[in-house]
Amino acid sequence: MNSILCVHQGYELYGSDRTFISCVEFLKKRYPTSDIKVILPKTGDLSVLFHRMGYNVQIEDLWVLRKGYGLNLLYRLILFPLFLFRASRNLSGADLIYINTSVIFDYIIAARLHRRAVIHVHEIPSGIARRAIRILLAFSRAKVLHNSKATFENLSLPANMQQKVVHNGVDCAGPDANFRTHNETLAPHRKSMASTGAGGGRMRILMIGRLNSWKGQDLLLDSLARLSSETREDLHVVIKGDVFENAPYRDQLQDQIQKSGLQKIVELHSFDSNPSAAYDWCDLVVVPSRKPEPFGLIAIEAMAQGKPVLAAKHGGLLEIIVENSTGWFHKPNDSQDLAEQISWILRHRNDLTRIGEAGRKRYLRTYTLESFEKRFLKAIG
Repeated sequence: MNSILCVHQGYELYGSDRTFISCVEFLKKRYPTSDIKVILPKTGDLSVLFHRMGYNVQIEDLWVLRKGYGLNLLYRLILFPLFLFRASRNLSGADLIYINTSVIFDYIIAARLHRRAVIHVHEIPSGIARRAIRILLAFSRAKVLHNSKATFENLSLPANMQQKVVHNGVDCAGPDANFRTHNETLAPHRKSMASTGAGGGRMRILMIGRLNSWKGQDLLLDSLARLSSETREDLHVVIKGDVFENAPYRDQLQDQIQKSGLQKIVELHSFDSNPSAAYDWCDLVVVPSRKPEPFGLIAIEAMAQGKPVLAAKHGGLLEIIVENSTGWFHKPNDSQDLAEQISWILRHRNDLTRIGEAGRKRYLRTYTLESFEKRFLKAIG
């Protein structure tokens, strides 16, 4: 195989970006003599990392389905034929096309003309977006990888399509080791977890990832506000992440913290490319997503570090967490139930170590980077 083209819609180092890095590296190991080109929409931490790893990186404006385009979406629809022409031209010389995520419409349509294309689904779309993605994936005739049964069942693609469920994995040496991602070559943490202090005798809760409304940071804050003052005094909460392209959500969260009187127990931190210090600091990781998570990479990162998880009971998280064994669930979009679960865990905090160890064992059985590599390469064929 002489040439491989890998296309991704992100440019930072969040979960789907780190998964993309892993998949590109898997392809490099299988085809060490191939020329691998990576196409990204913008320069950022991800492109810097790929450059430093020795990859050929091309930056181009991809036709990605985003709600944030607003009225600009009409303009991009008019220009779509130009996007499609460029994508078709880029695909023409490649022996294998790997498209990471199902929202890169120009390359998905262009993939129909290619004899070997793979599209990796990391989304649970709804409404019009779901119908459009289903139509385009079927039109592409590409092999489709789903990162969970939840994404597979959500799209419900035609039975005659080539499809595989491939659960993700992460690389982690152990609860006391650094979280070993390739992005260790990047700049050090923008804000060290050491600045939070030791937390005293308080239970330390971490929520990490993109700041946006569907991830549920506001739901967590609402649940904390429902707790008694005595219970809140026994908690130290860090919400770690950044918004996408200057969205106002971070300011809204800060305002919610002030109005709810949570300043003494909640801190907002910027996202770090290497989250090991954050996981090492915490006692419990929460994933209170308002919408179903397509997979739930944060959950397996936490389990890899021996940390128990409290998560919303829907989406791919149902495939990862074993209730009352490796973590706990709360009712989705129910801040009262989330508050009650946090309060219950606080009263039973002596179980945190045992639950974390069980999660670590489950990670080692199922979600290591090595097992992910085997699943991915077998599915690629």
